[in-house]
Amino acid sequence: MDDDKLERIAANDTAELMPEVVEVLKEEIERRGLGEGLLAGVETMADGGPAEEEVELFVKRLKSVPCPECGAKGKDNSGIIVRSVMSFILLTTYSAQPKVCCPDCAKRKKLNALIKTVLLGWWGIPVGLFRTPLSLWQTYRDSKQKEGQSEGILLTYVMKDYGYLRAEWGSDEGISQIVRHRNDNPEA
Repeated sequence: MDDDKLERIAANDTAELMPEVVEVLKEEIERRGLGEGLLAGVETMADGGPAEEEVELFVKRLKSVPCPECGAKGKDNSGIIVRSVMSFILLTTYSAQPKVCCPDCAKRKKLNALIKTVLLGWWGIPVGLFRTPLSLWQTYRDSKQKEGQSEGILLTYVMKDYGYLRAEWGSDEGISQIVRHRNDNPEA
């Protein structure tokens, strides 16, 4: 098994592993020298996950790193949902993707999705006619619940990528790359 696959297992699957397998995983991480952060993440997840204080610390860290989208520093990142509808006569696609980025990127992404939805959402029969106004209403509702929604998205990112974030704790660029990957692959 290569190092990348071992890191993915350590970062994503530790909580589901049997204790004996976790011990083998820890030994293999140490033997290969894959990093103390990854090892600490495995131990934390094997013990039931991070404490609430640690999760809050990770959320603050996600807010403070350079924007994963544009690299801007000094702007607090937040979590948003980008909703869009595109229709082509009989085919309508809807997406609601969580993203973590700076306020400028958030505004740009939401505006682009809104324009795409307004221009291309209506053309599907019959789904586009119903899905487009619903998406527009959900986008409006999201704008009224920014803070709660942002915290929920940041928390989800921390819990999904805890092992990777722990391994890259000291590297702003490393954490930004992890968040960028999650932005591009929300289901990964």
